[in-house]
Amino acid sequence: MSRKEKSPVGLRVRYGIVELLYRAPSRETQLPSASELASRYNISMSTVNRELKKLVEEGLIIGRQGVGMFTVPNVIKIDDRLLGRRLVGIIYGDGRYLCYGLCEWTFITSCGFALLPGIAHPRYVNLIAGHPDDIAAELQSQSLDGIIAIRPSKNLAQALQTLQSHGMPVVAAGSNVEGMPSLLADHRQAGRDMARQLQQRGVRSILWMSFDPICREHLAGLREYCAEANTKIKISEVANMSEFEAKVSDYAQKNAFPDAVFLHGETICALPSTLQRLGITPPNWLTLSEIESAERLAKHHGLVRAFPYRDIARQAAACLEELFAGKTVAPEYTFHYQVSEM
Repeated sequence: MSRKEKSPVGLRVRYGIVELLYRAPSRETQLPSASELASRYNISMSTVNRELKKLVEEGLIIGRQGVGMFTVPNVIKIDDRLLGRRLVGIIYGDGRYLCYGLCEWTFITSCGFALLPGIAHPRYVNLIAGHPDDIAAELQSQSLDGIIAIRPSKNLAQALQTLQSHGMPVVAAGSNVEGMPSLLADHRQAGRDMARQLQQRGVRSILWMSFDPICREHLAGLREYCAEANTKIKISEVANMSEFEAKVSDYAQKNAFPDAVFLHGETICALPSTLQRLGITPPNWLTLSEIESAERLAKHHGLVRAFPYRDIARQAAACLEELFAGKTVAPEYTFHYQVSEM
């Protein structure tokens, strides 16, 4: 990755000063001089002064003529009941999402609850940086004792490997990251479990939302099961909502809908309004959806898959507790979905 893709160099000054604030939130800490900061981060004095000016304007630091710059006490609020507690950062994806869906928030909050009350206090982390070096610096500035990274992006994974090499306890949840304790769900087995239930119900055709790698892993499992069981299910894949709407409209024109539909994420919640907008009477098909979304509906009947959020979260917290104690943990853990009728 080129230097052009790195975050603004002034952020490195900001990260260093924010780290001082987190280390001593209730007292003043004198900053290194501008020349020392410029030398430390290998940047110009003008860049340092520009960033210091911003921090003064934000009320994070204050200057005293003839003395120097100091952090401002109590800018960062710390609950007195939590003093002495470990602080664990929870990050999803690349840490830069504008918003998160129902399933993402379920994963995030499950990890937070698993840490409480005895292991650590969770802190959800949003990131500004995008380059691995800058991500590592930004995370170091937040005085975290450990990190749970949920489905980390490639750049975040690289940054976490750097932090891990410097002694930071880190766990990857929902993804496999080389050299890091990784907690995985068996998506392919879930697909096999769904296929078994479809076979029992005599399903012969299905519309499948292949919106992301997890959906495609489910589908691979379904195909494996069908091949082994000598069962034929006609599969129509769509890659996004536009393709889904076009396919459903085509079914409506032919008055020939598939026996079932595999739905991605929260799409089941929007399905009634989508069909209404397209002028389509809801077909009598079997829905396969995530239980967190199906539970939001007043009426639902179909197959639901329950991702093992809590099991993975509990194991992530347990791994961190072991790592905090200086113990080693297994490199990989695998958990299974529950597929049932609802």
